[in-house]
Amino acid sequence: MALPGARQVQGSGFRWAGGILLAITAYLLLDIFTTLRSTRSGRGKPCQIDDEGSWSIGLFRGPSPFNLTPVEHVSPPVNSGVSWPVANPILTCAEVSDSPSNFVADPFLWIDNAANIWYIFFETKSNRNMQGKGRERDIGVAQSTDQGASWEYLGIALDEPWHLSYPHVFEDEGTMYMLPEGHKSGRLRLYRATRFPLEWEYAGDAHPQPLVDASLARWEGRWWLLGTDSAQRGASRCRQLSAWHSPTVRGPWTPHAHNPVMRGDPGAGIRGGGRLVRHGEDLYRFGQSCARTYGEALVAWRVDTLSPTDFRQTRVPLEFGRRLGRRHWNGARFHHLDAAPLADGSWVAVMDGDWQPAGAVSGRARRDARWLALAYALAGLLILAARHRPADAQRVADALTKPCGSLAACAGGVLAAARGAGGAPRRRKLSSSRAERERLPLRTNSARGAGLSEPRAGRAGPVQAATQALRQLARGRHVALALCAITASRYTVNILSYSKRVPTLRRIMRHVARCPSVEEVVLRWSEREAPPVADWAEPGAAPLRLLPVDRNSLNSRFVPDPLLRTRAVLSLDDDILTGCADLEAAFALWRADPEGLTGIFPRLVVEEPRPAYLGERTVFSTRTFNMLITGGLFFDHARYAPAYLSDKYKDERRFVDDKFNCEDILLNYVVAIELGKKGRKEPWVHLHVPRRRLDLSKLTIRSVGISSNTAEHQAERDACIARFNKNLGMHVPPTVDIPLNVSVPICVAGVGCIYL
Repeated sequence: MALPGARQVQGSGFRWAGGILLAITAYLLLDIFTTLRSTRSGRGKPCQIDDEGSWSIGLFRGPSPFNLTPVEHVSPPVNSGVSWPVANPILTCAEVSDSPSNFVADPFLWIDNAANIWYIFFETKSNRNMQGKGRERDIGVAQSTDQGASWEYLGIALDEPWHLSYPHVFEDEGTMYMLPEGHKSGRLRLYRATRFPLEWEYAGDAHPQPLVDASLARWEGRWWLLGTDSAQRGASRCRQLSAWHSPTVRGPWTPHAHNPVMRGDPGAGIRGGGRLVRHGEDLYRFGQSCARTYGEALVAWRVDTLSPTDFRQTRVPLEFGRRLGRRHWNGARFHHLDAAPLADGSWVAVMDGDWQPAGAVSGRARRDARWLALAYALAGLLILAARHRPADAQRVADALTKPCGSLAACAGGVLAAARGAGGAPRRRKLSSSRAERERLPLRTNSARGAGLSEPRAGRAGPVQAATQALRQLARGRHVALALCAITASRYTVNILSYSKRVPTLRRIMRHVARCPSVEEVVLRWSEREAPPVADWAEPGAAPLRLLPVDRNSLNSRFVPDPLLRTRAVLSLDDDILTGCADLEAAFALWRADPEGLTGIFPRLVVEEPRPAYLGERTVFSTRTFNMLITGGLFFDHARYAPAYLSDKYKDERRFVDDKFNCEDILLNYVVAIELGKKGRKEPWVHLHVPRRRLDLSKLTIRSVGISSNTAEHQAERDACIARFNKNLGMHVPPTVDIPLNVSVPICVAGVGCIYL
C-alpha cells in the first residue's frame, strides 16, 4: 500500500536532484568547451594555455651549484623605479615580444665578465601556427646589465624549420658556439656566432645522430658529449644516457666502450637536465627525474670517473629553497638548471619551472568528462529507482533528501533504497551501498588537497553533494602569476583587525596566503588577547605573522614593520574576500608604476558645490575616479608610511583618531603632496576592476564596521575632505577616466556594487 503523499515527495526529490544534475552537466560542458576553444582562439596571442605546460625561468644564487636560494630571498632592497625584491620568475612568455610564446624553458646562462653582461639563451614555444605538437620552437635570448636585477629580451637568436630547444652555449678558442637540440633535423647540428648574441651560422654536424638534451664538457684533455639517443621514444628517453669523446669539439666522436653508460629508472636523473659544471676538482651533471611525469624534478650527480672505458658517478643532494606548492611558479615541476661561478666565489644559476603538471589541459577535459559520466550514471540510478513500486517511493525520496558526504555516498543510498523491500531491478544485481562507494571513488583534488567537505543538515542528498562537487571543481582551478613584461616581485599583505572580526579574519588570511606573489601575511593587532595566527598557516602557503601595535588606531596601518621584506604592501580590510587572480593582476599593474597607488576600491572626491566624497555608484556611472581607499590598496610602504607618520601630518593623524575614519583619504593626500614635490603631473592612481569582490561583513546580520551607518560615515568623509583641503593647502586630486572597454559591476542603491 502506497504511503500518503509518497508520489508528491518522490516528485519533489527527483526535481531537486534532476535540477542539480542539469546544473552539473551545464557547468562541465561549458568548462570543456571553453578549455578546448581557448587552445584554438589563442593563435597568435602570448601565454595561452598549453598541454605541455606554462614554463618560465627563475634566477638563483648560492655558495655552490648544489646549494642555491631563490633570488627574492637574497636580492637587497634597491632605491630605484622597480619593485623589490626582484622575484622569480625573471623570464616568462610575456617577455617574448616579437613572436607570441606559450612558454620559455631550457635556460643556458652565459656571463661576459669583460662587459659585465649576463645572457640567458632559452627555448620559446611559438604559437603562431597552433598546430599541436608541431608548434614552432625557437631559441630566444635576454640580457641583464645589473647582475640579474632586471632582464631585457633581445630577440630570437636561432630559428629553424624544425623543433629547437636546449641551447647549450659555450666558448672554444675564442669562438662562441651553440649546440641546440634539433632532433627532427636528423642530426645534432653545431652553430657558430657571427654577431653574438643574435646572429648564428651553421658550422657543421656535431654528431651524426639527433641526440636529445646533449651536453658538452672538456675533461682531462678530451671533449665529452653526453646525451640521449632520440630514436628512443616517450619515457625511454629518460631511461638511457650515452657518452662520446673526441679531441676537438667538431669530432669525430668515439662512443664510450660501455654505451649506454646509464640506464634504468626514469626517476634517477638519467636524461640531461643542464650543463656539465666544474666545482672544485670535480665534474658534476644534472639530470631530469621523469618518474611520474615529464620534467618532474632535478637530480645532481658527481662524476667520479669519466674515461673511454669507465663511467662512474655518485648522487649528491641538491637544494634551492623551500617549495611553495602549486601556488608557486615552479611548484609542480622543474627540469633544467645551468649554473656559473662568479668572481667572488659564489654561484648564480638559472632554472626553469612550471606551476602545472604535464597534460594539464587534456587532463582537465578528461576530469570533466569523468564527472559528466558520473553525473549521468547517478541520473540513471535515479531513473531505476523511480521505476519501483509506489510503496518504495517514500524510501527513495528519503534517500534523495538524506545528508551524505559525497556523490558516491548518495549513489549508494539511492541504490540501497531502490533495492528496498520490494525487490531489485530486473536482470540486474545491485551491490550494497558500501561496495558501491568503494567502486566509485569520486573524490577530486583541489587547491587545498582536500576531498568533498561534510555537508550540513537539512535538504541535502544528491542536491547538496552535487553542489559540493561544483564548489570543489571550481576551487580546483589554480591561479598562476599574472604574466607581464615587468620584473616579477613579491608583496606583503597588511591586515588591521580586532576581536569582533576573528570569525572572518581566519578565512581571509588563509585565502590571501595562497596567492602566488604573497611573501607574507601580517596581522596588525592592538588588543591584549591575540588570535593564534601561526596555527592558521597552511603547508605551501605564505607564512602568517602577528605584529602587535600600541593602540587601536587606523593610523596603525602605517606603523613601521622591522621585518618587512618587500617594497609593495597590500593594505587589505579584514572583511574583504577577493580572488587571487584579481590581486595578482592589481599587483602587476602596481609594478608598472610603483610610485603610485593601485587598488580595487575607487572613490570620487569633488569640490563643487561643496567638498564631497562619492562612492562606487557615482564612480562607475561617471566612469571617473581620483582616489583609492585602503580596503584593497597596493602602495610603497617603505616610502609613504614614514611620510604619513611625519610631524607634518601630526594634526591630521590626531583628527583621524578622533573620527576613527579617513586614514585612507589622508594617505591619498600624502602621496599627492610627495609626488608633487617631484613635479609629477601624470596620474598616480590606478584602478583594477576586480571580477569578484565580496564584503563579508555585509553578509552578517549585525555589521560591526565603521561604515555600517552609511549617512554618518558619509558626513565624516565629507568633513575629512574639507579639512584636508584647507589644512594641507591643496585641492582634490585630478580625476582619471575609466576606459570604456573596462567592464564595470552592477551597482544597486542600498546594496552597493556587486562583483560577481
